Amino acid sequence: MKNKFTFFILCFYFCFAFCSFSMCSKHSLHKITEDESLDAVSVKPSQKEILRQTAREIATKMRITEKIYQVLMLSVSGKTAGEVKAAHFRYAPGAVILFKFNVANTPQKVHAFIVAYQKQFAENARANACANDGKACVPAFFAIDNEGGAVFRTSLITSVLPYASDVAKHFTAAEAETLFAYLAKQMQALHLSMNLAPVCEAGDEATAVLGKRLFSANTTQVADYATRFVAAHAGENIACVVKHFPGSGHEDTHRAVSKITGSRESLLALCESFRIPLRHAQAVMLSHSIAECLDNKPFCLSPASVDFLKTEFRYDGLIMSDDIIMKALRPYAKNYVELAYQMISAGCDLILYSASDFNLLVDGLAAKAEQNPLFLSRVTEAVEKILLVKLENGLISAKEDFAADEAFDAQKFYSAKESFGQLLRGKSLK
Repeated sequence: MKNKFTFFILCFYFCFAFCSFSMCSKHSLHKITEDESLDAVSVKPSQKEILRQTAREIATKMRITEKIYQVLMLSVSGKTAGEVKAAHFRYAPGAVILFKFNVANTPQKVHAFIVAYQKQFAENARANACANDGKACVPAFFAIDNEGGAVFRTSLITSVLPYASDVAKHFTAAEAETLFAYLAKQMQALHLSMNLAPVCEAGDEATAVLGKRLFSANTTQVADYATRFVAAHAGENIACVVKHFPGSGHEDTHRAVSKITGSRESLLALCESFRIPLRHAQAVMLSHSIAECLDNKPFCLSPASVDFLKTEFRYDGLIMSDDIIMKALRPYAKNYVELAYQMISAGCDLILYSASDFNLLVDGLAAKAEQNPLFLSRVTEAVEKILLVKLENGLISAKEDFAADEAFDAQKFYSAKESFGQLLRGKSLK
């Protein structure tokens, strides 16, 4: 009886195993036959790849002049909705930089000012047949320098970050991230969408040219605080621009040429504090300094230098320049069109030009793109990268009018401002 029972169990197990194997084999054979090869098995595209394809589709429909506008960060006049002057903008630029003189004395006015400009950009773009199929035309980033300390443009209305060096001295990394998040909430409520910060250079505040704008001389600490700065802003869909890669050297490039001496290895050590933040940031700003081990031209004008960023740091995000009207660049081109042309050709995607005569720059670059297919291809690549960040951050939508139904979120703004103040009051900052 026992032997019969054992035999029965073995037969049952064998049949079950055989059937399972047959079903699996049949399924596997069917898949290979159906797809013809394992290489043909489709892989579901990632969300980023879907957005990248959308960016390509929008860029393909853009006219050359619209593309040129997208690769520029430009300045505007005024500070209230009644002072908006946008008739000379044929399309929205890639970004608008706001200075302290553009910031009104209430958050409601700043919000209304930004919305008014976005709406005017959209009207102008539709009149010039913008690319987005009659939907809302591609809006601009509204960018500002809110690093901390003296470099903080919204100090009239928002909480003010201390200098980076003071943040690192008086706040733990976790406390600093909370502080950064409260600032980001206030900025988002204003409709600001890009912060030209943080400074990721490491250095001693007593001797470095940027002084207290640096978190620390310790590269690990700089990387930690800077990465948290980026993450806090990303939580509010605000793009951070880490800067100034690979470093500022020993001179203020607003006034003079600055050089970084030493070997490639010493250059890598100098900018090691950028490595982790660059994995998280959506954009990086190149310095106007010359890295002598790479080239004899400023970093933003040098293909070899941009390649150093891409290969050594495996960076494929948005690359922008500092302001091209700075004196450090004057020896390298006869005019701003030539400077911007060199920068874009070298690998910069977004060019900061703060002067008011920007249509001369637009027309000059458009003419070069029409005459040079390789340059047009590079411009298109840059536009796609800019559009990708706008899509990732929800700046591009199907709305007919930008932010038409978005009132100023007073509760969010003032709640974040109060929370920021409570955290700051617990510290003894001089």
